[in-house]
Amino acid sequence: MFKRSFVAHLSLVLFLCCLLFTAPAAESHTLIHGDMGTVGGTASSSSYTLQTTSMFPWKQEASTDYWHHLAVTALNNGIDYRDSLLLLGSTPGTDTPQGRMLLDPTLNYEDEGFIAFLDTDQDGWPDSFTLSNDLEESLRTAIATFAYELYIGYPDAETNLRDAIKNLSSIYLMLGDEFLIDALEWRFSSDTLGLEEKIDEQIMLLIKARLCYDSAVNVFINGFSPAVGTALYVSDYFDATLFNLFHLAVERLSTAQREQTAKILVRDMAPGSADDARAQAADVLRPAYTNTYLLTAALGQREGANFLAYGGDRLHNALQSLQNQAAIYTRGLNPLGFDDRYVPMQDFTEVLYPNARASYTTATSSYGAFEAEKRDFDHIVEQLRATHNSLATNMYREKLASLTGLPLNSSFNSFAIAGNELHDCDPDDANFPSCVSSKTSGVLGAKYSRLRDAQLRIDSVELRKENIYAKIEMENKRFNNLLRLEHITFTQQSQALDEYVVKMKDAKTKTKQNTRENGEKTKRYITSYNLVDEPTQFSSEKEKKTLEILSNYKIVHMETEHEVALMHLLHQAAEVDIDLDLAIEMYNSTAQDFDTALVERDNLVYLAKTAEEYYTYNDSQIRDKVVETRILRSEAALNFARDLNTALLRSYLAAKALEYKYLTPLENISLDGGQSLDINDLYRIQTPHDLDVFLNDLSNYDTGCAWGAVSERLYRISLAKDILGLTDDYLESLGALTNSAKEQLRRERVQAFLADKIDADSNDLSFPFSISLADEGIARYSKYNVKIWWGTASPPCDPVEAKGIAVKITTLQPADLEPYVTLKLTGSQTFWNENKEVLEYVPVSKYLNMQSIGTDSSVVTTGSFDAFVYTDPRDVNMNQWSNSFKGRSLASSSWEIVIEDFSSGVDIDWDQVTDITFFMDTMAMTLP
Repeated sequence: MFKRSFVAHLSLVLFLCCLLFTAPAAESHTLIHGDMGTVGGTASSSSYTLQTTSMFPWKQEASTDYWHHLAVTALNNGIDYRDSLLLLGSTPGTDTPQGRMLLDPTLNYEDEGFIAFLDTDQDGWPDSFTLSNDLEESLRTAIATFAYELYIGYPDAETNLRDAIKNLSSIYLMLGDEFLIDALEWRFSSDTLGLEEKIDEQIMLLIKARLCYDSAVNVFINGFSPAVGTALYVSDYFDATLFNLFHLAVERLSTAQREQTAKILVRDMAPGSADDARAQAADVLRPAYTNTYLLTAALGQREGANFLAYGGDRLHNALQSLQNQAAIYTRGLNPLGFDDRYVPMQDFTEVLYPNARASYTTATSSYGAFEAEKRDFDHIVEQLRATHNSLATNMYREKLASLTGLPLNSSFNSFAIAGNELHDCDPDDANFPSCVSSKTSGVLGAKYSRLRDAQLRIDSVELRKENIYAKIEMENKRFNNLLRLEHITFTQQSQALDEYVVKMKDAKTKTKQNTRENGEKTKRYITSYNLVDEPTQFSSEKEKKTLEILSNYKIVHMETEHEVALMHLLHQAAEVDIDLDLAIEMYNSTAQDFDTALVERDNLVYLAKTAEEYYTYNDSQIRDKVVETRILRSEAALNFARDLNTALLRSYLAAKALEYKYLTPLENISLDGGQSLDINDLYRIQTPHDLDVFLNDLSNYDTGCAWGAVSERLYRISLAKDILGLTDDYLESLGALTNSAKEQLRRERVQAFLADKIDADSNDLSFPFSISLADEGIARYSKYNVKIWWGTASPPCDPVEAKGIAVKITTLQPADLEPYVTLKLTGSQTFWNENKEVLEYVPVSKYLNMQSIGTDSSVVTTGSFDAFVYTDPRDVNMNQWSNSFKGRSLASSSWEIVIEDFSSGVDIDWDQVTDITFFMDTMAMTLP
């Protein structure tokens, strides 16, 4: 974005001086060249994309419709961009910048990329900015295009021109408001420590707001110079809406500048650094001086019916506010825009403190409204978040996405069928995992995958069961084989025993074998006989019985082992049956869990569809409330800033009144209870609570009479002796040694003085005079804080009464005279304090007019009353004295008296007047 430099501003001011005395000729063409421009115009032609070599502002071409199309497109884009800043039509969520801003009030347009700030000086602070697109340049070009179309009579050009200006300025205003409100919401208590970093962030936000507002103001300033290539002033076509936007832009700029200077002073106004802090604040306000000059001059040129009819007075007031801020820079005023020498003459107790309290009450109310709007805004945002989180957009979609593994933005129809295809995957199939992974993932996929685990467990248990029953069968076969083997063994052993017995018998019988041959045949025969003839018989029955017993024993042992083995295997089989039941139950439970998830999916889809129908209706209402409360919050923040500033100004006036009352600077004054009072604390106040503390301290300071013991002192100021200096000593120095000679010379000198001051036509007398603290008539009483007073001393001091001021004319003329006195006091006034230091003050009686702050000078205090001629004023009631000068010092260099001759039948003979005496009744304190 184009950055206006101070040098460019000075160039504009120089050009303006010429322009003020030379009105542009009718139908003249004003071009922009280099750094020179018309009043309020941009300082560079680079802010327009119209090219002098080909664009129609200098010659109409056939491409007018083409450029019109581009301008209308830019206007429509501007409208869309402006609406996007309002966040209207945006859906809360994290997908779009507008949606994120709706859900998070801490985000701003910069965070979401709508605007980017630049620091071309590399000093750490932004000095320019760009929008997220070429919108600025295209809208500026559109404004120039529509202005030219208006100049040549193109249809709808005036409406399009206003719309383009309105949109560009509105965009700047909305962007500025975002940063200003963010800064104002960070108000803090002045007694909080460790805030430098936070204040720097506030200053940064305020600088950004000020840059945006300055751009908005410049959109309108450009309208007060001839449009490019025409003799047409765009400002002549401003309507009420544009003037109102112009006023808002200037007012916002003023607020941002004031807040920024306040933050700089809060951060830097430390002992020893006040001058640097004020210098930095002056740097902020310096552009306001130039801007005010340009705006005032431009408005002075172009004021017309539209300006007055469409609220030009409000704009003038806003410009005055800028001018007042500029005065802080040009006149070295304090941070609130006052000259520290000036003091308000209104009474602290009766006027200024009640006014400050009333403004505090207003600021407190504004602060309450601001906090309420903030709470409403935050509440609505929370509602929107709750709606967003509990309705279809988030909660249901998140659950469905978790169940199905589908993306959040999937259609509800996709969610509704997700998981059904998992049935195509057979848990018994070895490719089951890859099949599931190719289908629905998420919770449904995980639950269906657990079916595979349950099936594998069943298969494992069934395999164990088969193995056990196989072992039982093998055990039975083994036992049968062992039993058969034992029977065979027993039989074989019995047979062997029988054979043994036979052999034993054979062994006891002699057997002879003979062979007899007969021809071809051979015949064998055996002859048996007992070799030993014993009577003992050998029997195998006993041995067989033993073998049978042993065999039966083995069989019993084998049967026992067999039964134990079978019992163990049957126990394992029973355990496997239990495991199988559990595995089947787990499988059924897993299947049921999956089916339940499918039912949950169906229910969520139904609820989501139902909620979305409600959401479509409900969200639009809540979203509109977010926008509405956002705007109300902004307005409330600005109202509070304005009201707090007014309260600070009036509190400052009240504090200055106490300074003047007691002639004591309110700086680091100790109060009861360990409190301290310092007028500089006003520059740091950010909340009504802090202001309340300050005002309470002011009131507490005034509860005891800081004057101490006061006394009434009547001063008689003689024209002859005190003002003209015609004392006896002086007259003696001139050779008048006798009393009669002194009186004669004094009378001659007085009459010579008066003769030069008389109006010959009206016979009125007027002359200025001064009274100094060093005058003998004042110094001889050794009083300090001497103030003209009327009535009793200001509460809570001693109830001593003073009469005010009166004038006596001493004359030798015997006629009844009726002189009427008008006494005027202006300029600075001086006092002694208790250390006999001379203090100077400039009374400003109408200092409560906030619009005149920074431009007021000392005003004239006037009192009109009848003069005494033959009566000593001390002998009459105080009501016949003037009370107009209550609280003023009698020591001033700017007194003026006018004595009008109201006498009837006879004129005042001024040649008979020997003296004029001023009776000034005061409240004072005795010097130590």
